[in-house]
Amino acid sequence: MFKLLAKTCLALVAFSVPSFAGSVETFRVGAWNGEAFVSDQDGSFLSCIATANYRNGISMSIQIDETYGWVLGFGSPHWNLTTGNQFTMQYRIDRSAWFSATATTATPKLVTMPMPYDPTMISRFRRGNKLYVYDGSYTYDFRLTGTSRVVARLSKCVDYHVARTNASKGFGTSTAQSQPSVSQPAPAAPTATAPATAAPNLAETTITNDNDPALQLEATQKMFALIGYAGLSDIKLIPSDQLEEELTGYHAVAEGNARLLVTHIVSNSAAMSESQLIESSIAAEEKKCEGDFESSSGRKTSDGTKIHVGEIRCTEGDFELHERYVIAPRGKGGYYFIGTRDEYMGEGGGAPRSPTDKLDDKAFQTAAIKASK
Repeated sequence: MFKLLAKTCLALVAFSVPSFAGSVETFRVGAWNGEAFVSDQDGSFLSCIATANYRNGISMSIQIDETYGWVLGFGSPHWNLTTGNQFTMQYRIDRSAWFSATATTATPKLVTMPMPYDPTMISRFRRGNKLYVYDGSYTYDFRLTGTSRVVARLSKCVDYHVARTNASKGFGTSTAQSQPSVSQPAPAAPTATAPATAAPNLAETTITNDNDPALQLEATQKMFALIGYAGLSDIKLIPSDQLEEELTGYHAVAEGNARLLVTHIVSNSAAMSESQLIESSIAAEEKKCEGDFESSSGRKTSDGTKIHVGEIRCTEGDFELHERYVIAPRGKGGYYFIGTRDEYMGEGGGAPRSPTDKLDDKAFQTAAIKASK
């Protein structure tokens, strides 16, 4: 169970935090807001917690304590539950089997559910698409957007604060470090005054959406053209007001089963060259890949059009991320940035998942060039 009940950073649900607990670090990873808590009495580390709010009005929190045990919390300002009540909760990730856990009503507006330390379950949670939770009456579903990065960030948070606590007590090594970590990351050294920022998807560090309606419309038209020329099915445009925060930098975004497409217009190519944008996109992905990483980039002429291309592959166990980028000239000036992000998962990390339609490099580049005309 929680040694410290989580509190939401976005204030939709006021989680109970003991009076002796103090926050010593805050950070943000995509849509997740995180904090590290220590005891005000002796400064010992308690836990790191991250919370995200969902459109169904329910927040989900992830807590990792000093032993690397993890608990999920679900809260809503509209609930009025009986504190201390325990009941069986069932959950599944994607198409996996249903699992059972003993959930506890921690406060009238918060339910906590301990999760097993099981590498397969952790991998499913980090790499899955949706979490389904059944409380005996209703089934709730939560998109697992950003869980891979937030779990890694939480584990680094625990690494750092456990080491800091033990160092302050004069211990040479951390006893908690001998426990298996949720993600086995290298220790980090975050500070309370400099919260960590989220690692980007595709090239969000260098691409910004200037919210120009004309550019958004043009990029949307190019998106539909791209989907048509590539012959893709089950791909739907995501309305701009429904984009996850990490995707708001793009003029148009569409998604399907295990595939994400983006189209963006850089109207002033003097701000950043095509090759700089490709390289920064690759560098951003290499930074957050925790497994084997491969990349390539260059210039080429395809179908009579000179384009810049880039590609990355990140493999972590039976999970593989494949991103491809095409930068094509824009007749009105500047250029188009067109990207595809495909995810593949085998049995070990949850239900098998891959894009519905095959899209090889040649087909993607040809479709991107035709769409840019």
